[in-house]
Amino acid sequence: MLKPVANISNTILRPDKLVYSAHVYGFTGPQHTGATGLGETHDLRYRDMTATQLADAVRQEALFVTTPGQHYTAPVWVSEFGTRGAGQTDQKEIAWWNSFTDLLVANDTDFAAWPLVTQADASGAFADSFALLGYRPDGSRISIADDWRYAGWQKLVTSAGRTGQVPVETRWNMLGSNSYLPDTNASALMQDRPDWDPGQWKGVCPDTERLQGVSRSIDRGLCTDARQPATTTARNIVANEANVQQDWAGGYSKLQCAAGQMAVGFSLTIGTTNRWAASKLLCAPSTSPLPVNAGRTVWFDQADNRPAGGGSTASDWAPGHFKGQCADGEYLAGIAYTYQRVQGGVPSALLCKPLQ
Repeated sequence: MLKPVANISNTILRPDKLVYSAHVYGFTGPQHTGATGLGETHDLRYRDMTATQLADAVRQEALFVTTPGQHYTAPVWVSEFGTRGAGQTDQKEIAWWNSFTDLLVANDTDFAAWPLVTQADASGAFADSFALLGYRPDGSRISIADDWRYAGWQKLVTSAGRTGQVPVETRWNMLGSNSYLPDTNASALMQDRPDWDPGQWKGVCPDTERLQGVSRSIDRGLCTDARQPATTTARNIVANEANVQQDWAGGYSKLQCAAGQMAVGFSLTIGTTNRWAASKLLCAPSTSPLPVNAGRTVWFDQADNRPAGGGSTASDWAPGHFKGQCADGEYLAGIAYTYQRVQGGVPSALLCKPLQ
């Protein structure tokens, strides 16, 4: 199901268009493929669970993705579920159908039953017993309204789910995959432009977001649109300390955006020596003035350094690696690193500046 999304989520050009899909059948389970006979395991199937166990399992396997304010937050569509209609004698399947439809209603989860239509013979027997509709050779129709599943189906299609315009919420998105191939370029602007750091791994936020956090010794970053000011279409590449106005990380090399600009991407080296060392910073000018402020240094060379209660702090966007993250009301303006003391040039500190 969707468990891996908790640690490796997807970031696309239009992050508000991402929807995850899950399939749930009574004969499968969190660790059960649904097989019978040779190859079957003794792990629980969903139909073997109580209603409470089922709700917990589906939450852990899929519906956790709808938790607000995390790097993986997105809608979940249960795009396949179903069970045998007419002729069903398995009481566990019947209980599962009732519990699962209750679960879909309780979570206001969108769904698609499988399959919608099948052929039926003259006696009304479905070619696919899971179908909602069947047609006899003479064209007459048989539907779910004619079998035991109808009460649960009616509950689903008549429930008072959420309607109308959905409020826009702050978005958090992850960059990187623990592999140096491919780049994570979620920017439509940068996809149409030349490679800005050839031969190195690059992570670039969607054009509506900025870089908010960076991990150490791995290619992971965090993007957000929290209190995001609009940016121009210009993108400036920083490869040295030309923009550094004060020593905000003593003894460390620094990549810093020019005044009035915020980081929207970064690159790391991918060679066998000093892999994941800081290489360049990609910056975007804000269309509105940013405060003249020295900012603060966020060190993460010895531990995580993330804001209490900040965005995506209830989830780990770089498991097993230290990470630094600016507060929600700040923007990332610089990255510090060093090759001294066997540090290998990996990011060690961030320069965070206030948006207002």
